[in-house]
Amino acid sequence: MENVAFRTKGNSTLTSVANSTSERYSFKVKTNKYVDDQYLDGSNEFVLNNSYNDPSYLREYITYGASSYLGLITPETEFVQLTINGADYGLYLYVESYDDTFVEKYSDSSDTELYKADGDKCTLTTSQGSTGFENKYADDDDLENIDALVTALSETTASNTEAIESILDVESVLKWAALSYTFGNYDSYIGPLAHNYYLLYTEGQFHMVGWDYNMSFGSFTEDGGSSLQISVDDLYLSTTASDRPLVAKLLAIDEYNEKYLSYVTDLKNWASDYDTALTAMATEISEYVENDATAFYTIDEFWSNINGTDMTINDVQGSTIGGGIGDRPDIGSRPGMSQDITGEDNIVTTSLSSTDNNIATIALPGGDVSKEVISINDYIRLRLAN
Repeated sequence: MENVAFRTKGNSTLTSVANSTSERYSFKVKTNKYVDDQYLDGSNEFVLNNSYNDPSYLREYITYGASSYLGLITPETEFVQLTINGADYGLYLYVESYDDTFVEKYSDSSDTELYKADGDKCTLTTSQGSTGFENKYADDDDLENIDALVTALSETTASNTEAIESILDVESVLKWAALSYTFGNYDSYIGPLAHNYYLLYTEGQFHMVGWDYNMSFGSFTEDGGSSLQISVDDLYLSTTASDRPLVAKLLAIDEYNEKYLSYVTDLKNWASDYDTALTAMATEISEYVENDATAFYTIDEFWSNINGTDMTINDVQGSTIGGGIGDRPDIGSRPGMSQDITGEDNIVTTSLSSTDNNIATIALPGGDVSKEVISINDYIRLRLAN
């Protein structure tokens, strides 16, 4: 198709690439901005993500897979080989955007609204209110529904759940919290920035919709693997429960907390065959990674970030690997991780060479960016063990 809207996207990753000699940006494409009713496979907007912070190329893909497994609202994803004006840009991840066509797949209700946590402090506390939110679909520009959610959260107690259950799909928040804890999604509401999520309001209720999982599995700047020290009962990184009422208010209620813990268990069972699954997925994309013309990492760094090491939980104390948890005391039908990954014929049966290097380092050409990224294998292994 011709005449589509095409632009770079991102925040810190966009700035980092812009300050280097690399042109491997992430991109956003909108197919119907200039041509009415022009859709790609039924969708009018998508992003192409550059795996900037991910030597494994798999963090975002797997986390969306887990989201789908839990039955959460989840965009379509697929690996793509990208060329721009005939130039090879390498292996990218296609992710369906949350826009008109996406919303209309999930609801045809006349009251449907989609809100993006666009700012860095979309906490839903009474002091912040609806600050930082943007209406992306429909017409609640005054954010009255968000304000109503903030009020309901402020009134929620173990003996008073009627208001929150009437306005919020509680299950979606509990599932999202379990997903974010299990797979280390801390560039999110439960991390220091309280962003990278959407709220879909339909038929009188909000549904939690996760977004931007590219820094999961410990690769978020303030994490670096240190989130493996975080307890399942106190799942916040560089913030507190009182500043995250959308999750904390629910987990303070025994019935909801038990459901949250059951979803954590479900995800750990789903990921139990992680070693075989990671090898299978990595093998399927490895040829594209090795021939990626603009890659941030070498093929050796890719395999290093896929493979496991002898790393222990003690190796991620405090800020030993690029992150930190502040003053927190040390405490201890998409392809699934354990099913239908790539088909039996693509499962690797020979063992890969081992490595003692459990981290990869980002060093963009022409820039001074340097960051260590914990092996995705190590993160999953240690999460399941703890």
